[in-house]
Parts: sequence; structure tokens; C-alpha cells
Amino acid sequence: MGEGGRNLPILVLTVVGVVFAASFIEIYALPRIYSGIPIPFQSTEKPIGGILLPATFLHLLLAYGGSLTILLSARRAGFKVDGLLPSTRKGVTEAAALLILLFSGLLLWWFPHALLSLIVAGIYLLFSEAK
Repeated sequence: MGEGGRNLPILVLTVVGVVFAASFIEIYALPRIYSGIPIPFQSTEKPIGGILLPATFLHLLLAYGGSLTILLSARRAGFKVDGLLPSTRKGVTEAAALLILLFSGLLLWWFPHALLSLIVAGIYLLFSEAK
């Protein structure tokens, strides 16, 4: 812990902020994501599995982005979290590519052009792991 715990309030505020932001996004974004789906479902309608993909990307983006934010704040507060955060340029680039992949997967339901960034980020992540 850094400097006798004086930076602990920074970490606590960050955790509270991330939880509040994620809750706010869950409460207000999910109804907008699901707003185009007619309920009850008719037998000829598009299956609900089509909308589950953006919702999955939203939840993964919230989990990864929130974890990354909390870990960066913990490092700044003086906690030893160096093994959990990307430290090299390649690691930071891969983390950014994963965030782009998740965000473009979320946008794919509304903007078909987001498929390009999804494919590019996915290919980058595949080739960076293949080395």
C-alpha cells in the first residue's frame, strides 16, 4: 500500500465511481439495446439471439473496462498490481485492441460498418498471440 494508506480514498472513490457508472449504463443502456425487440415474440420474428451479441459485448466491455480502471487507480494509489496490468507497448496495444473489439461488437447491431474495426482488432489479437 502506498504512503501509509493515504491514497486509499482515491481507490475507494474509483471503485464506487466504476460501480455507479456500470450500474447507470446497465439501467439506461440495456433498455435501449432491447427496445427494438417485439415482445411477445411472434413465430416468424428474428430470434432473440441476434440481440444477445451486443448485450454480451456491453457486459464484457463493462467488466474489462471497469477492471482496467480500478487496477490503474490502484497502481496510482501505490498498490502493487504490476502483474495484472499491461506494462509493455505490446501489452498496451493488445489491451486497446481488445477494447476496440468489444466496443465495435457493441456497435455492430446499429452500424454495420463497425464490422470492419471488429475484424481488424480480432485479426490483430489473433496474430499477436500467434507469434
